[in-house]
Amino acid sequence: MANWTPTALSALHHKLLALNARMVDIGEWQIPGWYTTPKEEIAHISKKVGISDFSHATKLNIQGNDVERLLRDINSNVPSLEVGRIWQGNLTISELECHIVTARLSHDELLMLSTTEDTKILLDTMSEFLENCVHIVDVTSALCSIRVTGPRARKLMSRVTELDLRDSTFPDMSCAQGKLSGIECTVLRYNIGGLTSFELYFSRDYGEYLWDSLTEAGSDMELIPYGVKATMEIVSLGAGQ
Repeated sequence: MANWTPTALSALHHKLLALNARMVDIGEWQIPGWYTTPKEEIAHISKKVGISDFSHATKLNIQGNDVERLLRDINSNVPSLEVGRIWQGNLTISELECHIVTARLSHDELLMLSTTEDTKILLDTMSEFLENCVHIVDVTSALCSIRVTGPRARKLMSRVTELDLRDSTFPDMSCAQGKLSGIECTVLRYNIGGLTSFELYFSRDYGEYLWDSLTEAGSDMELIPYGVKATMEIVSLGAGQ
């Protein structure tokens, strides 16, 4: 019997191949590693703006009246998280050790994100802490994600949404829900390596549509696509500062 290894593909996979993406394997996912070189992409988005497919991130939707208690149970260092804010930290439980980012979308809803390569272990670990009316749904494959990064990121975003993304109202570690180019989207302001960065989460059905919408909106802003290798290096450089 053949030994099959499943490969997950983003809704943007074929479009990005056409843009000369060089694919790499991250866990079960095949995603763009780079388009030109990571060095060139970092140099560009550090001064201008770029967009990247971030769909491989583990995404867990958590709902219920005790979502804040759940956060404290998995990590006692989690502060009280207000609606519209984000918390990041490390989760170390039994065989699992990973970095998680949690967005408080409403009083009874969280979006938890991780770059762990084993979504099942994270989901099983989180499920051990479920009590009362709290439910977790793995939406990793259901949601497409695009990251918009660089000094011109906010200007680009302002062309596709009416959300107020100014620093004074939407600082780093903020989240909101609204429409981008007419589709429902969750927006996270989550800077990387000192660069302004927005993460967009939306139905994978609209993956190519929103990518094209951003590309058109940034046609006069020297917008480029960039890969996960550039992201990793930016994060690494930022952590070392």
